[in-house]
Amino acid sequence: MVILLDQNESPIPPPKEVLIKGIEALHTINRYYREDLYEEVRELYAKYAGTKPWRVWIQPSPDLFIGELLKVYVPINGSLTVPYPTYHLVIDYASFLGFKVKKVIMKAPIFKFDINEYVRSLEHAGYIDNPNNPTGQLLVKRDEVSRIASLNKLLLIDETYYEISKYTVIDLVDKYPRLAILRSFSKAFSMASARISILIGGDEIIDKFHYDVT
Repeated sequence: MVILLDQNESPIPPPKEVLIKGIEALHTINRYYREDLYEEVRELYAKYAGTKPWRVWIQPSPDLFIGELLKVYVPINGSLTVPYPTYHLVIDYASFLGFKVKKVIMKAPIFKFDINEYVRSLEHAGYIDNPNNPTGQLLVKRDEVSRIASLNKLLLIDETYYEISKYTVIDLVDKYPRLAILRSFSKAFSMASARISILIGGDEIIDKFHYDVT
């Protein structure tokens, strides 16, 4: 079987304890999850990530987060600015929704990210995978994220590989209302097919979500 590393699959299965709990959960698969369970998961993840529970939202796909936020912050025929190469599904999904995708090209062989060009290209919303997929490079550091976020545009920082890089700017959501951090259970937690995605949002962004749509 081919392992889709570019789509965050892991060659290592979850621990036995997780598999046992998953089997137990199947006994109640005929029921929707309870709000108190959702809150429990938010609290546990917030403690793990070092943020506040009310900043944490959970959905079965990062595409849903990205799509919902683009529809709020980007006008018709508006644009999403991305480094390129990047996680290809973000480009595919934004294009599918009818948004333009502005690519800031990182040229081989070193794939250097030009933040000045990125800032010049940023019109409505920005996405940066940090570390980058597929190069594995950290594209932006803390001061550079602050520089972009201070423009008060929607900014999505994808930290899917945080558990590998150990680099995060999650605390900056306390300062920038239109900054959001994306995380995933796919890679480090070996749960790709569970489709568990996390968004940690700034003050303005968290007001865009509700239990009934997550």
